[in-house]
Amino acid sequence: MYEDYFEKIKKQQLDELEEIIDNKIFKAGLNILYIDGPEDDPDLIIPARKVMIINRNSNSEQPVVYRKGHELHHYLEADPLSIAVYEYSPLCKRQEERSANEGAVKTFAAILYSDLPNEARDWTKMIDLFNLPNWYDQIVVDAVYDNPIDLLNYDKEDYFD
Repeated sequence: MYEDYFEKIKKQQLDELEEIIDNKIFKAGLNILYIDGPEDDPDLIIPARKVMIINRNSNSEQPVVYRKGHELHHYLEADPLSIAVYEYSPLCKRQEERSANEGAVKTFAAILYSDLPNEARDWTKMIDLFNLPNWYDQIVVDAVYDNPIDLLNYDKEDYFD
């Protein structure tokens, strides 16, 4: 029973985030094309054509809103003369992928946590929301907190009576 409730809340939060990200995508001058491709086909961004292609059948572990944020950052950082097409990948081995993932995480952290003081933020909620793999932990911590080292100095009893 509670699982259904929490899944409903999570879906609502993802839907709200998707609306915000879609607005950022459109403001960047991009169009979104939705396709029903094979489940192992990745989402794409073609910077020169200003088009993002989202595969609705993707078997990706991350929700579509995260994948859109990732592809948006490929576009924002793209050199259209060097790479014609970027494919979604949650991996961080290639610099382009790491940069797109860091950009997406920073964007979502700014949306989710900007109104909260550092001590009230919880980076694990972002990991759970986007089903991010454990190698994202440090990327998320760095994006969520203004200065992660300062967290070591907080006494929780001062903030949570």
